[in-house]
Amino acid sequence: MSIGKCTDALADAETGLERRPGWAKLYSRKATALDALQRYNEAIEAWRAAVDAEDQTGTPEGGWVEPLKLAEQALANKVDQLKKQAAEALSKGRVDQAVQAYTHAIDLDDKNATLFSNRSAAYLSLGEYVEALGDAETGLKLRNDWAKLHGRKATALDGLCRYSESIKAWRAAIDAADQTGSPEEGWQVPLKLAEHKLVEQVE
Repeated sequence: MSIGKCTDALADAETGLERRPGWAKLYSRKATALDALQRYNEAIEAWRAAVDAEDQTGTPEGGWVEPLKLAEQALANKVDQLKKQAAEALSKGRVDQAVQAYTHAIDLDDKNATLFSNRSAAYLSLGEYVEALGDAETGLKLRNDWAKLHGRKATALDGLCRYSESIKAWRAAIDAADQTGSPEEGWQVPLKLAEHKLVEQVE
């Protein structure tokens, strides 16, 4: 099916759902169109809606659990492919290309804390601290117990000379590492440096 026909099929399914919300078969048609367009994150939501609609109405299941699993696997494969592209770009010093690859991956899977962490690290290496901070904070909303993300947030805040906030972030990184039993990665040193910088800033 051509992209144009898939787009038309998607539009028809969405229009149908506006007129008859909760119809499982229409959700499945929407999901099928989204799969064909490789918009897997949206397809997964539509397949889940189809399954949920069947559960609520007691209608016979249209065999939609299997295409849901296939969409989830397709999404995971595409994200892994983009992560590999980013890693290869980084190995060649092409950080901008790595950022682009991570951005495409996030467009597909915006609930993946690892992607935000990796893009934050890439932004840090470019000295783009505002962007790095934003990604670290988004990642922490998804996985607040990840010490490394607290460390990325702290590094970005140091880069922005926001030392009182970076001190809190470094301490959060250390606490998270203690609670999860993960390696501390020497965060006491940048914590002390931030504390020293804060004193200089105040004086």
